[in-house]
Amino acid sequence: VLFRSDAAATRLDAAANIAAAQGARLTALHVKAPIFAPLDIGVGAPAELFDILEKLEVEKADAARKEVDAAMTRTGQAFEWRLARGEPESVLAFHAHYTDLVVVGQGTSSENGVSPATVALAAGVPTLVMPEKSRVSNVGRDILIAWNRSREAARRSEEHTSELQSRLHLVCRLLLEKK
Repeated sequence: VLFRSDAAATRLDAAANIAAAQGARLTALHVKAPIFAPLDIGVGAPAELFDILEKLEVEKADAARKEVDAAMTRTGQAFEWRLARGEPESVLAFHAHYTDLVVVGQGTSSENGVSPATVALAAGVPTLVMPEKSRVSNVGRDILIAWNRSREAARRSEEHTSELQSRLHLVCRLLLEKK
């Protein structure tokens, strides 16, 4: 289970519960976004500005790490901690290729640099998008399966649909058309 670490404790707990039930390992990923300081052309930025922005990124990573450590204490599940730098969506999608499940929040890309829909389609593995106010007790009951129009995606979805239907009370499919 790969988890982007900037989310609420509920999502960490849900990921830990899923991992415990499946005998899986947990990986918490925090992505330090590239430093961006919009400036007028012809005006140089003082080095102190970049130092301040870098310090803010370090503080975000430290806060995320503390949240993960608290979840480990709360749930008794161990998390592997990963810290990466880059564009959040592409870094998360890259790390997702080495996992069985990705857990992300429903927040918008303007809030945290990640569009859950983009990650879900780029990850190549199941992605659990948790609403901001979800409860751990109802995670995994309602499932939306989304795929592109490729035959590989359709085949993979069909392979798992009967298994999901037997274990869950609702399975919906959504065919995403390319724009």
